[in-house]
Amino acid sequence: MKKLLSSIALLMLLIGSTSVIFAQSTGTIKGKVYTSDGEPAPTVNVIIEGTQKGTFTSRSGEYTLTNVQSGNHTLVFSFIGLETQKIGINLRAGETVNVDDVVLEENIQQLTEAIIVANRLNKFSEKETYTVTRLPLENLSTPQSYTVVTDELMVEQLVTDFPSAFKSITG
Repeated sequence: MKKLLSSIALLMLLIGSTSVIFAQSTGTIKGKVYTSDGEPAPTVNVIIEGTQKGTFTSRSGEYTLTNVQSGNHTLVFSFIGLETQKIGINLRAGETVNVDDVVLEENIQQLTEAIIVANRLNKFSEKETYTVTRLPLENLSTPQSYTVVTDELMVEQLVTDFPSAFKSITG
């Protein structure tokens, strides 16, 4: 029992010392980002280059990165429509580095016109059918109301029986 308690105490001591060592080798980076008109820039991406660590700015343009390993880092500030900016910093253990007054200018090349063209056609819609009238008439020209469930529609809906096929029929 004494061996178990001493093992647990040793394990707790090791865990505590590694967290102290880790805390001593990290620091904090914080600051504020503005647009070219002097307004705070919200939702700007702030990333430490070469790592997965990052954040985005608040409504007031402020950001904070905690538990950053000490050393030389490059901060990347980016937002759609604004020029990406990189700033190099040197972070020492236990230190807080303020990177204020980051100003992002508009990127005219990213603000060019975008034309979006979409043709959404119903691939199951048939304008002419021969299955009911046996004549090459448009659907609107037939004297009766009918619905055609094509084999392509049944394959798309994974129909395996007649009741499932009838669910595709309107009315």
